[in-house]
Amino acid sequence: MKTLVRNCLIVVSLSLVIVGFIATDMQAQKLSGIPGSFVDVGFGARPVGLGNAYTAVAKDEHSVYWNPAGLAHLDSYITSFTHTNQLRLIEYNYAAIAAPLPMLNHGAGATIIASGDDAMRELSVHLGYAYSYGPVSAGLGLKYRNTTFGKNMFTESDYIVFEPDEINQGRMNQITGDGSGFGLDIGLMYRPSDQISFGLMVRDAVSTLNWNSANQNPNAPARGQYNEGMPTELILGTAYKVRSNVLVSTDFRPSIYSDTDHVVNIGAEAVFLEMLAVRAGTEQRLNDVDDERYALGFGVNVPVVNGIRIRIDYTYLIEHLDNTQRISFAVQF
Repeated sequence: MKTLVRNCLIVVSLSLVIVGFIATDMQAQKLSGIPGSFVDVGFGARPVGLGNAYTAVAKDEHSVYWNPAGLAHLDSYITSFTHTNQLRLIEYNYAAIAAPLPMLNHGAGATIIASGDDAMRELSVHLGYAYSYGPVSAGLGLKYRNTTFGKNMFTESDYIVFEPDEINQGRMNQITGDGSGFGLDIGLMYRPSDQISFGLMVRDAVSTLNWNSANQNPNAPARGQYNEGMPTELILGTAYKVRSNVLVSTDFRPSIYSDTDHVVNIGAEAVFLEMLAVRAGTEQRLNDVDDERYALGFGVNVPVVNGIRIRIDYTYLIEHLDNTQRISFAVQF
């Protein structure tokens, strides 16, 4: 009992330190809470199938993105790839790998996210590391971001309805440029038993993006070089095994900016014959806008040979703008 109380106090204390740091940092920066680039569209078919309620569930290759603390609980190597056509407009490719380290209670992983086209192309590389001490694990995620935009320069033949001077004016005002920067994620996980776990994720606790923009119009020049950060997110999660094959998870993302809403995520998963998983989830923003999201999905996890397993996950995401799909292919060995 004393050990349980001590571990709870450790988690609470660390959480308060992190939240206090975030609050101070936000007051200094006064950033908007709505990102304009590197938007989280939901990565990995299983996390999205659970309604994005994955902070306390992450103990696989998705931990690098969803909660790096989960990397400390890996017992095998896992690599996966997910393709998404977001709103049938933007292609996202997401690759992840994670592995337990030779040192006991250590784990590491990496994630690459590539998206966009010549109008705006984005690349994110995430590296994660975690260590566990008893039921408590802590992880860090270091990320590098790079983007280019405005490379889709048009030609006169593309716009025959416009006059030549109008086309030249458009070319002069087209803004091109690039940006790059680093970010830091912090994750905690507390697992008092195999039945229940708690997670804390601070996404972009520290971040910066250095932008460089230019155009050809001397009378209305682009902004040039400037810096800004990515908005910080705080996520609290729980996961509970109702039965050995039934999991229920919840996440809560409190609003820490004046222009964002509180968000509640709920997911459930049932596994049959240790091979077939059925999932459902929802994301509810606590506002008066019709922007709820619902997810339905399944997964197949089958042994192949010599301890190698193949996993295929599929999720159909129902949202207010357009329904999208997530398809993941993973190898575990």
